[in-house]
Amino acid sequence: GECHGALVHLSAADYEKVYLSEGGGSGPRQTYEEIIVDAESYDPSRPVVKAVAFRTRDFARLKQDYPPSLRYMSILREGAQELALRSGYQHWLASHPVQQTSTFVNRVAAYNLVFMSVFSFRLKLRFLGRIQSFILRSVFVPSNDGSILKKALAEILTGFVLFPGSFVG
Repeated sequence: GECHGALVHLSAADYEKVYLSEGGGSGPRQTYEEIIVDAESYDPSRPVVKAVAFRTRDFARLKQDYPPSLRYMSILREGAQELALRSGYQHWLASHPVQQTSTFVNRVAAYNLVFMSVFSFRLKLRFLGRIQSFILRSVFVPSNDGSILKKALAEILTGFVLFPGSFVG
């Protein structure tokens, strides 16, 4: 496959931070694995270099691809423009669908994140996050799904799942 972007040289300490933030660590439940890839520059006079990339492990892969959030896509689009990545890739990013969520769900999710950060990570109760993620994946409906009823029901169920944590958070 092909991936556009920037190659960044990190110190060992900074790499460790990125690795841990992407689900690295020890144990069988690591979401990503490190792989070595050949990185080519747009400039053919520059040599191909070996680089480390993260790839989702088989157990963590979704059965289908879902649209990313507008926030995430905006970061990718701005970065691609700033780095002057190929126009075809920038066009693909610009036309890529994004997940639309209501303001209510966004707010509830933000407050829930505070709750989950404290209880799941600080108090070492990570099973709460896994349970919540499982339920949210079960009720998720992509915003590009044609059924208005399914999308409305998914919004209600998502709010219901997130609300207890957001109330505490």
